Amino acid sequence: MRRLFEMFATMGVISFVAFVMSIIFGSEPPTPPGRAEANVADRRKNEKETDILPTIKEYKISIKELFSSKEFPIIWIVFPLVSSIFRCTIVLLSSILRAEFPDRNDVDKHVGIALAIA
Repeated sequence: MRRLFEMFATMGVISFVAFVMSIIFGSEPPTPPGRAEANVADRRKNEKETDILPTIKEYKISIKELFSSKEFPIIWIVFPLVSSIFRCTIVLLSSILRAEFPDRNDVDKHVGIALAIA
């Protein structure tokens, strides 16, 4: 029972630190996160039109720049790896909690809710 408390206390502290950092740093960076978005923002700033919806040409240029950047394939490869690690964490946490609480049938539900909130 003590290990379970330590685990949730640690998750609570990490969540609190992340919440405080999101308040301090805000929701948007001062500059666009990628080169493609920065180019699109510069293009829109230089245009005289007030059209809010992006055109098909801008979309094609943005997609071309996205696929030509070096970071995008890395993210494309790393995301499935992180996703699989997340799923392994769910299975491991579920098996640990089943060993701690053998008479409970709803352990998987609680694990899923806890990891969805975290």
